[in-house]
Amino acid sequence: MAQRHYILWTLERSGFTRPLWAFLAIRRIVLTLCLILVTNPLHAAEPEFVKTITNHFNTTGKVITLTLPLKDGETLLGEVTARVNPDDSLLVSLPELKQRLQSTLSGASKLGLDKMSAPSGFVALDEVKAAGVNLSFDKGLQELRLDLATDLRLTSDISVGGRSAFPVSSALRQPAKVSGYVNLISGIDYVWGTDMPGAQASPLSGFGQRMGFEAVARLYGLVLENRFLYEGNVDANICPTGARCIYQHEAGFKRQSSRGVYDFPESQLRLSFGDTEPLAAPLQRSVEMLGVSIEKSSYKLAPGEVSGPTARASLRLDRASEVDVIVNGVIVQHLRLRPGTYNIRDLPLATGSNEITLSIVDHTGARRTETFTTFGATNLLRAGTSEWAATAGVPSYLRDNERAYHNGEYMASSYLRYGVNDWLTADVNAQADSRVAMGSIGATTATPWGSFAILGAASTGDFGNGFAACLNWDLIGYTGLMAARGENFSLSAEYRGKGFHRPGDFYLDRWLRVGADAVASAARGGAPATKIAQASHFAGL
Repeated sequence: MAQRHYILWTLERSGFTRPLWAFLAIRRIVLTLCLILVTNPLHAAEPEFVKTITNHFNTTGKVITLTLPLKDGETLLGEVTARVNPDDSLLVSLPELKQRLQSTLSGASKLGLDKMSAPSGFVALDEVKAAGVNLSFDKGLQELRLDLATDLRLTSDISVGGRSAFPVSSALRQPAKVSGYVNLISGIDYVWGTDMPGAQASPLSGFGQRMGFEAVARLYGLVLENRFLYEGNVDANICPTGARCIYQHEAGFKRQSSRGVYDFPESQLRLSFGDTEPLAAPLQRSVEMLGVSIEKSSYKLAPGEVSGPTARASLRLDRASEVDVIVNGVIVQHLRLRPGTYNIRDLPLATGSNEITLSIVDHTGARRTETFTTFGATNLLRAGTSEWAATAGVPSYLRDNERAYHNGEYMASSYLRYGVNDWLTADVNAQADSRVAMGSIGATTATPWGSFAILGAASTGDFGNGFAACLNWDLIGYTGLMAARGENFSLSAEYRGKGFHRPGDFYLDRWLRVGADAVASAARGGAPATKIAQASHFAGL
């Protein structure tokens, strides 16, 4: 009993005033917790994931079908349907793959792919690689990637100049169905010194007024053109010294020409009737006619189109590169190209010598240049193109500035020029009237030494038979003697036999004509051109 009171007194002096049974209960709980911790140590809680991490692409456990982009470097070739099996093996649509790669593959790789067959329409990616087409699947980007050597790629054609030399304006409008205009040109003439031999009579000297009219109307595609002239008492056309005019000048209104024109732009054809003005080929006589003319000419109906030959360059790239195409110091095109072999065509050429440079920078930053020189000529046609004209009618001429006709006469004239290839153009022409018929054949070619043209002609008729020939040589923009791209040289020679006559010629005033001309820039840096030599010779009968 005394011991119990001691324990209570001790607890009271310590400040613990609760009953003893509470203290014993707390001690028992602490001992129990210690026992649990000793027998079951603490462990860190393991994280729980919603989905198990795996490196498999197809985690569905079944075959999935999806559309994958097909890329060659950074170039997208299209999309291909693919099937992914549960084991991640990939199958691609064979018909779609052939279609996407038909403009890329060449040689053994193309042959191997063409021989492949797939009854189900799909082939394994490993089979495609075995056929020589290095095709892989990028799981991260989810795309098919093509990796081919340059020799296995198809050679590609790249048109630089295109068919148009000038951009087409967005402001172009269709012509009105009915339209027209009138131009009026007026002037005053004064003539003196008419007492000279061969001049007009003195009453026609002094002041005189002159007024020209040009009236054009367009009616649903048909264009009507008319030119008139009013002249006073003074004739502004002075006859050459020592010659006498065979007409008597008269004042008043005078009709100079009237014609109708209808164009077929899609075919580059022009139909004219009335007072026509046909073009003449070399050795032909240029004669205006009252008749019908039809011609095909890109110079008239498509002046912005490049009808002449253009240059071509071959380029091999082992890496993806950027290429600047430079013609005569001017960048005409900037290209971003995949590895492969390219034919760069339709390079625009100036008349004469042209320097073409290809500046190439690959994706590693390495730079190289390829330079070559070619010659351009405006009198050449592109391979497979042609221009021609045919005209028939009554010959006409201006007498005292008024249209007159050779009544009872007739004439027909035609020519054809055809581009055999980009450096050779063939010429054929024929012309005839009631007395003489003439035909000729020739060719024009461009070489590194200039443009050469040769033409031979024969005639037959009332004046007998004869032969003629002409030769022309032009070297324009030559570099090397005195200047940089400033030297022009030309030489021409023409021979006519005694019996040779052109339709419309009644006499022959010469049998040989030789001419030469040379022009060069005397200094560099844009100095004006200076003619350094010129000579010509005429020999008569």
